[in-house]
Amino acid sequence: MGSTRVRRSDVDIRDLDRVAHEVKSGYVKYQSSITRQIEKDAILARTEGTGINGAVWHFVASDRSGTIGADPRILDLVEENGINYVIHLP
Repeated sequence: MGSTRVRRSDVDIRDLDRVAHEVKSGYVKYQSSITRQIEKDAILARTEGTGINGAVWHFVASDRSGTIGADPRILDLVEENGINYVIHLP
């Protein structure tokens, strides 16, 4: 994955088990900024010394648009990178 730089501040939430939690609101479109974020989270989760032991992405409904979920390619990429995800239905 080359020289992708990752900062710990990129993590939204880290629980007591040192699992990073990323929360996405509304429908997440397939775009390069999201694919880069998946890559960074995967690197954090598998690199010793980062303080992160895994990652979970949470998809929640948008209050504004009422949409939820993600492009199937995003969900596939999340899974391919060893990141779990949860879709929280309203």
